[in-house]
Amino acid sequence: MVKNHLLSFIRNLRRNTSYASINILGLAVGFAAALLISIYVFQEYNYDRHHAGYEKIYRLSAPNFAFSSHAHLEYLEQSVSGIESFVTVMPTPSGTLTVYEDGFIEENTFYVSEDYFKVFPQELIFGNSRSAFENPSSLVITESVARKIFGSENPVGLQVELSSQSSPETYTITGVMKDPPLNSYLKYNILARVKTEWELNPTNFSNTVAHCFFRTEVPLALPLLQEESDKIFSRRSYEMSNGEQSFQDYHERTKSSRPRILNIADVHLSKSLLFEASPAGKPLYLLIFMGIAFFIIILAAINYVNLATAQASKRAKEIGLRKVLGSIRSHLIFGFLAESLVLSMFSLIVGVFIASLLLEAMSSLGFTAFEVSIFDFKQILMVITGISIFTGIGAGLYPAFYLSRFAPALVLKGNYSSEKSKSLSRNILVIFQFTVSLTLTIFSIFVYQQLNYGIDKDLGFQKEQVLILDNSKNQLGESEEAFRDKLLSLSVVDNASFSRYSMVDRLALIGLQNKEDEEQYLRTHYKFVDDRFIPTMGFEMLEGRNFNVDLEGDINTIVINERMKEEIGGDVIGKVFNSGHLGKSIEVIGVVKNFHFQDMSKEIEPAAFFFRANGNQLSIRISTANNQAIADIENVWSDFTTEPFDYYFFDQRFNKLFESEKTLSQIISIFTSLSVFIAFLGFAGLISFQLDRRIKEIGIRKVLGASVRQILGMFSLEFSRLVIISFLIGAPLSWYITSKWLNSFAYRVDIGLVPFLIAGLGGTFLVLLVIVIRARSKASTNPVETLRSE
Repeated sequence: MVKNHLLSFIRNLRRNTSYASINILGLAVGFAAALLISIYVFQEYNYDRHHAGYEKIYRLSAPNFAFSSHAHLEYLEQSVSGIESFVTVMPTPSGTLTVYEDGFIEENTFYVSEDYFKVFPQELIFGNSRSAFENPSSLVITESVARKIFGSENPVGLQVELSSQSSPETYTITGVMKDPPLNSYLKYNILARVKTEWELNPTNFSNTVAHCFFRTEVPLALPLLQEESDKIFSRRSYEMSNGEQSFQDYHERTKSSRPRILNIADVHLSKSLLFEASPAGKPLYLLIFMGIAFFIIILAAINYVNLATAQASKRAKEIGLRKVLGSIRSHLIFGFLAESLVLSMFSLIVGVFIASLLLEAMSSLGFTAFEVSIFDFKQILMVITGISIFTGIGAGLYPAFYLSRFAPALVLKGNYSSEKSKSLSRNILVIFQFTVSLTLTIFSIFVYQQLNYGIDKDLGFQKEQVLILDNSKNQLGESEEAFRDKLLSLSVVDNASFSRYSMVDRLALIGLQNKEDEEQYLRTHYKFVDDRFIPTMGFEMLEGRNFNVDLEGDINTIVINERMKEEIGGDVIGKVFNSGHLGKSIEVIGVVKNFHFQDMSKEIEPAAFFFRANGNQLSIRISTANNQAIADIENVWSDFTTEPFDYYFFDQRFNKLFESEKTLSQIISIFTSLSVFIAFLGFAGLISFQLDRRIKEIGIRKVLGASVRQILGMFSLEFSRLVIISFLIGAPLSWYITSKWLNSFAYRVDIGLVPFLIAGLGGTFLVLLVIVIRARSKASTNPVETLRSE
């Protein structure tokens, strides 16, 4: 029996090679797409779960930014039982590791307190994690840094120099650790122990400059832990206040200003705060990706079942002959189910192969989330295998149970006509496929438009052709002015300005109190700049004036944006504010046009520029961005310092704010294309099947005088109706999904008609193209050949 079924299976594949190829390829592409999306989503949802005992690791942060203080950690540890250890992790803008007089720039450099490996335990490749940070001059590097600098040599014990925001310090390498996984919140290259003289003040609760983590003895319920923390810090601030209200009233009133606790595994997908150690994930995007994966699998499975059942109906006479020759129904059921399962499992194998190739291709294109092996995700492979089995069984049920029940005499007489009862269901499935494909296409166009809107929008300044030089390690020393003067002598340099703090999503925060109205207290972002910053970056001055380096009093002045002017109200020029440690009498001298320093999902917030003559970065506006211009600036740099030339272009760094939208756009575009490919692959198969089934009808129509054009028009009209119905369903659905997604942006594109027209007309064109290609040869066939048996 098995041998006969196998021979029949092989013969059937040979007779219907095109159908089998379409079936296998369509399902394989669906499996590949679902695998890739599942891998991406799986990694996002499993951020930081690689840490041993991650359930016991928590982050303590301010309510509106990711930093906290060493003092907060110590106070929490003293007040809450069960805290085992804690660590502060202080980021730096850039670190330079000097080894054997060679400098290596490492952006992901962090200074940590002694108990880092107690909170985040791991085995080191070289060295001992238990003693790695015992000495204040200890430094641990990743495997990739060690390989880049030392090759295969064990560097433990070597002395190196590390420069960051202070003068170079000598450190001893005490360990080499594995590179952090891609889905890790702390993406470090170097971990250096905080020097004793740098130790974060354990009594200064305002010194919030580090990421703070603690580890508990056992996992604690987060709501209870947060509630306990709220009471502790509320009680402390209440005792320091002079308020007359009760503690309960004070506790409720100040609820939003207390430190926030999150489990380490929840940080990545929680609400994004200022100064995050790495870009936060977006749960909405993951839901979108999961929806795409689900519908692609559904599309592929529908295609497979649709074509498999359509082909199976052509084997009705084979089933009748088998029954006449003695086959019992159970053997027929087994044979058809086995055939369908074999094809489905083969599609899975092909799909895994395609997914592996796509992983390599997407990794090489810069999709870091896909720099993995597909076989590292056994749970996903098991789920996809289950779907493959289910799809195979579903496709085999129709011939196995429905066709096998007909009496042989009825089938062999040619009176079998089950196809008519199946045409409606197949049309419904085709409509579903086109609806999904059109909806994804329309949505992907809007995603692309929103991405370009953010990149091309007027930001309130000119981001292009600005080169940023790092001076955070005081590389220029006392020669800042001399260096700038020499730069300005270059024909390629239009202007140059020193400033402090990056203007890409990371402006610092400060409170300002109106000296005329002490009840007016404003929270604002701020940046230290010199008198050249506003013209160098192309800000538009709306009121007042810019800073003047020749006016000594300008050290106590600020220039604000329109948003802050609105917060203050009235005529703001000349108003004076108390900004605490930045000055007790700070006067507003100018107002610039509103500007973006965050992505388009966030409203423009109040911002102020404080005047300082020097800074840790130099913004250089150049007339042309080419290699020669960079080389000329680097030559000037080398005349003043031996430190590595550390630079980036501002617009490239700023555009990284839209990385999540860019990723969403690219992934949706890729998988929308795959869904369209799957839908039209199945459509081409069904068209071919319909043509084969109606070949005699075509012959009769030609005998009666129908032209090839009329026959093509008939088929085009039939199937175009399905596209129109799909569009009428998909258009409002895509509008709803798009509007919901766009509502997450403070600044967004309008929902216009163009994407709908592109998707609708494009879909119709492709359908007609498939019909013309597949139907033309059939319609041109001599009717004598098709009607010969009649």
